Amino acid sequence: MAAENTAPTADQNEAGAQTHYGLWAVFRRDPHPAEPLPGAVAAVDAAASIDSLRAVYDVSGLRADADVLVWLTG
Repeated sequence: MAAENTAPTADQNEAGAQTHYGLWAVFRRDPHPAEPLPGAVAAVDAAASIDSLRAVYDVSGLRADADVLVWLTG
């Protein structure tokens, strides 16, 4: 039986050298906001341009104390 080459390739070494992180942050909205936030839509649009923003989910039906889940990677 022939011996198999188990040495990692250059692509595997490069991928293994990188460290990847994931963050799932859950936020609850204030049920009694002090005043409307005029820049809220602009802030969400700006956040959408971040490379590490994977998704934003509505989780309001899953828990009473959670409204939005933000998934970030880096």
